[in-house]
Amino acid sequence: MYKKINILIIATALCMLAASCTDSKSPSGIAESFLHLMVKGDFDKAIEFYAANSEDGSMILMFKDKIKASLRDDKIKSYKIVSEEISDDGKRATVTYTTISSNGNTKSGKVKFVKRDGVWKIKDDYNK
Repeated sequence: MYKKINILIIATALCMLAASCTDSKSPSGIAESFLHLMVKGDFDKAIEFYAANSEDGSMILMFKDKIKASLRDDKIKSYKIVSEEISDDGKRATVTYTTISSNGNTKSGKVKFVKRDGVWKIKDDYNK
């Protein structure tokens, strides 16, 4: 019994260590946090990573609706960050990822980032 508890404690500690090694402020770290929130269905938190241009929040609502619509029939079950590319000027980045949906479909995608006030934010097509 104690052996199983010790194994569980060690496994939990290793998971926590692995999670703490991810740079949550890098584009890859933010993309991972964003995808994790998508798996959980926490769209309100996921939107916090979005770089909105509109003062009234209409672009954020549009982005949120776009995300919900894309996941309506095919929810993300798991994901993997494949690569990260940062522009030479350090102001733009692209993170490539793959997802596996609850229906078993595998998709590749890219998240584009823009650096605003020293913070990486997700850039949508609406942000030029």
